[in-house]
Amino acid sequence: MIKSILGSMDVVTYYRGSIWYRSLEYTRLTIKSYYHQVRLTTK
Repeated sequence: MIKSILGSMDVVTYYRGSIWYRSLEYTRLTIKSYYHQVRLTTK
């Protein structure tokens, strides 16, 4: 019983973590592309 609860909690934690990581990666890529555009326009 306890093991199954911990197992489901692990899944939830992993799921939340992956969403957080994906949004973080997306933000990082967006900022990188933005800086790249700025660099191109300022040259």
